[in-house]
Amino acid sequence: MSMSRIHGNQLSQVVIANLIQIRKSRFQTQTEFGKLFGVPRQIVANYERSSNYYISVDMLHAIGEAFSINPWDLTGELCPLCLFVPPPGFTCNKCGRFGTL
Repeated sequence: MSMSRIHGNQLSQVVIANLIQIRKSRFQTQTEFGKLFGVPRQIVANYERSSNYYISVDMLHAIGEAFSINPWDLTGELCPLCLFVPPPGFTCNKCGRFGTL
């Protein structure tokens, strides 16, 4: 991972809160979730537990690729129906995204 960082702890906390919401909605463990974008469980746990962690730009990109979404979608409010990650083969009726995982 490079040292490029998204500036502002507040923005990182929005992304982390969205990732926690996505992980829990998918009923995934931290280990399963981390495997999707190539990090160990401990990294996921550290992000979820501490407000002192910043999401790197590379990590944000990897997460976006893992979920087939624009990484910057994670910096704002998620679709309340599908969280921008609809089930594979289904289309969200609210935002129109198609599930590809």
